[in-house]
Amino acid sequence: MISKKEETQIQNILKKEGVEFAYLFGSQAKGKANEFSDFDFAVFLNDKSKSKNYLELRLSFMAKLSKLLGHEVDVIVLNNKKLSSLLKFNIIKDGKVVYSQDEEARKYFVFEVLQEWHDQQYFESMWLKVYTNKVSK
Repeated sequence: MISKKEETQIQNILKKEGVEFAYLFGSQAKGKANEFSDFDFAVFLNDKSKSKNYLELRLSFMAKLSKLLGHEVDVIVLNNKKLSSLLKFNIIKDGKVVYSQDEEARKYFVFEVLQEWHDQQYFESMWLKVYTNKVSK
């Protein structure tokens, strides 16, 4: 669990690094963490930071947050177009917002994720119908 003091320090780090909003997700956000659990963060970068290398940014965030929390930390970048819609959906569904500099941008991101998720569910159900019809013949 993250203390209020740690949350404030996390927010300061994220603000300096050009993050618009961030979620804590996984076992720490669900309250199911144990002593071996890591911290999972998802960050959405502002326009200035988007031009930087995602891998370098992830590693930088991971190092700074690990040092602060004294635990292993994993960070994913929500701007990454290769990120699955299922992962993004689960982050907004089960995650905890730990930082938001631009609440309108966060709400728009949530809207886009929900729309993408809904569209994907429709196509998956159509594919399943086609597949089950072929298998049953």
